[in-house]
Amino acid sequence: MMFSGQYEAWIKSMEKPSIAEKVAGNFAAQAALTGFGATAAAVYAPVGVVMLPVLANALANGRYQQRIESEIRRIEQELHQHQDNIKNLTDAQFKFVNEALLTLTQTLEQEKLKYLTAAICKSVVDDKLRHDEASVLSRVIRDISADEIKFLYESFQYHAINFPVGEAQKGRMESERAANFPAEQWLSLEGNHHNRFILTGLLSLGLLIKTDTWVESYRFSPVVAKLLALLKVH
Repeated sequence: MMFSGQYEAWIKSMEKPSIAEKVAGNFAAQAALTGFGATAAAVYAPVGVVMLPVLANALANGRYQQRIESEIRRIEQELHQHQDNIKNLTDAQFKFVNEALLTLTQTLEQEKLKYLTAAICKSVVDDKLRHDEASVLSRVIRDISADEIKFLYESFQYHAINFPVGEAQKGRMESERAANFPAEQWLSLEGNHHNRFILTGLLSLGLLIKTDTWVESYRFSPVVAKLLALLKVH
């Protein structure tokens, strides 16, 4: 668990936007000025995924367009129930909603769409969302995969995670685990490529923090709880 000052420092370190983010954020904000309501699909759907013209006739592109339009309609229906919240969106909420919508239009992974829809709908009622949190969270939801999200939900109950290491390191790992956490609070992963990719992805997003320089032991960063609350699908 991080103290308040540590959380503030961590958020600040993750907050700085990339050039691509600045461009995407500006576009999303400008598009949103045309109004959400019935024009949402028209505003956001054309953005989509940049592709070669020759790919436009691919059956996969047709399926992608249908999925995006379906999610936009679902979001519209949900947000119509929160007109008062939408009228009083803070700048941080407005930023997150628009960047999340832009991410949704560029998402090919069908399973991830439901998480993005949940995040958009929940963010309009979260008037406590801070601007620095909105910056970090919008970046995370853009790059995180559905598999990584599922891993977070399945493992967030644990206080620490370790990945298999060589025999010489096992003794130290066992000693550390016994000294710091009860057995039920420590998750030991199988040493396969899938888990390696998941850990690498979460580390690159700043959602896992390495706790030992000698063994592969990790804990969750402070923003994970907020992220999972936004992404939760009912």
